[in-house]
Amino acid sequence: MPVGSEFGTWRAAFRLPGDGQLDVTGWLLFGGAIPKTPVFAQGGGGYRHRTEHFVEWDVDLICVDGLPFTATLGVGLGRFLGMLQVDGLKNLREDEVTRESVRIGVCALVTVWKGLAIEGRIAGDVWSNNASRGVSFGAGLSWRSL
Repeated sequence: MPVGSEFGTWRAAFRLPGDGQLDVTGWLLFGGAIPKTPVFAQGGGGYRHRTEHFVEWDVDLICVDGLPFTATLGVGLGRFLGMLQVDGLKNLREDEVTRESVRIGVCALVTVWKGLAIEGRIAGDVWSNNASRGVSFGAGLSWRSL
């Protein structure tokens, strides 16, 4: 019986095996700006080792390692900073349980006072395997040294 089944529609709010899984990921990241323009880009790739260690679960699953990637294209215009972001994870081999996906989103920051910025973001999964697709959004404050 799935975790939280006795709670009907609230079942989706319960943690599931895999939520507490421990992974180890190494990244190689790079980036730079186009000279004499407000445009910049950054990107990277890595290797994610999926362990079979779970926090508070005893599960007999064998997970597949994968290749995470990220890319950002941005523009800074005065107090405004806008970015288009793509990130994802592709498994090294076919698997019936290990999540893989690609997400695309936008992020905007507006500096309101000496490096303090208000920011917002929205992103959506455009492809996923072994996971549901969704939309994420957020708002917050950030600090940049100018």
